[in-house]
Amino acid sequence: MTVAFLILAFDQPDQLRRLGMRLAAEGARTILHLDRKADRATFAAKLAGVPLTILPESESYDVYWGGHNMLLACLAVLRVAIADPDVTHAVLLSGNCYPVRPTAEIVRRVAAGGSHIPISRKLEPRARGGHNWFVGKISMLDSPLLNPRTTPFPRLANIASEIIRAFPRRNLPLKDFYHGGTWWTLARAEAQQVLDFTNDRPEVLRWFRHVRIPDEIYPQSLLMADPAIAARLAGEIERNGPSVTSLTYTDWSVGNPHRPKVLGIEDLDAIRASGSLFARKIHPERSAALIGALDRES
Repeated sequence: MTVAFLILAFDQPDQLRRLGMRLAAEGARTILHLDRKADRATFAAKLAGVPLTILPESESYDVYWGGHNMLLACLAVLRVAIADPDVTHAVLLSGNCYPVRPTAEIVRRVAAGGSHIPISRKLEPRARGGHNWFVGKISMLDSPLLNPRTTPFPRLANIASEIIRAFPRRNLPLKDFYHGGTWWTLARAEAQQVLDFTNDRPEVLRWFRHVRIPDEIYPQSLLMADPAIAARLAGEIERNGPSVTSLTYTDWSVGNPHRPKVLGIEDLDAIRASGSLFARKIHPERSAALIGALDRES
């Protein structure tokens, strides 16, 4: 029995080393997707001696916020995890997540449970408003010139995106679409189901190339198509705010609505009370006191 921790990271190699060391425990395996834009030599030096598997550059992607490559990175680490016959669960994390409980306890709790997929809402691609246009309109966020977080020409990028979104998408490949959070925990059966569907229906994955933030829609939609899984996940549909999404505490209640709050020592009591196993979003300097407190409790 092994729980695989799947990490997507692009910066903060010192913090990633600390996370990797914290995740080292019996019955745990850590697999890292490093953004292709990152300085791999720097990360390799910082992560020397940390017990984790780093995907080779040939299997990594240039990840941009909201783009298709984020989904491809998720699937890449999941494939490596499920190729190990001892892996019973896969937990997706970002490099700015941090354990709230001792890793041995996390492994026991994850291994004893099922899948946890954060699902917020059902999408109506032909409806207006809300998140419906994420699948109903075309997005091209893997282009650094069109992505709002990387473009040097924000006004032109916004105009171009508005023009692109003027045309509805046709030939929807799925009957229903669901939107939720990225940071899931999948039991082996559900993980295998996502991978098998991806292998059997590659045209669906290609269609998702122009979906906005597809990592928050693709696995949710595939799994909710199974009535048995949908019945188990029905209770995970939740409102935004400070919440347990999958097994991770995230606070969306303040600041930029598109980015969660950077957590600090003032959030420790709320994190404890949530019962979560991980906290996000952690910054090595702004969250230093919180990280220290979590380490002392573990």
